[in-house]
Amino acid sequence: MLIEEDLTRRVIGCAYRVYNVLGSGLPESVYVGALEHECEKNGMLAQREFPIAVYYDGVIVGSYRADLLIDRRLIIEDLDSAKSRRESPEAPLGRKDHHRADTRDGVRQYQRRIAE
Repeated sequence: MLIEEDLTRRVIGCAYRVYNVLGSGLPESVYVGALEHECEKNGMLAQREFPIAVYYDGVIVGSYRADLLIDRRLIIEDLDSAKSRRESPEAPLGRKDHHRADTRDGVRQYQRRIAE
């Protein structure tokens, strides 16, 4: 089961359209810009380089910028990671798991920020 399933499926559809037009091999910033445009064209709010505060024990301890935030609910992060995994099928599972953990943590931190 996906969280925000409808929105996630819509963004995935946009990502496929971007990839089908641009193909592979371009810098990540190009894909982020194209995905931002495609999402907005399809009625979604897309915010590029969205600042995310990280809280620990009720205190902001750091921050980072998400590649894209869609409709203030879905974080799109590290579009290059899928490319890296495709190009290196023998990449250790640890990297993939680490990326998932990073994304989960980012979403968790953002959800906390909205709730406050």
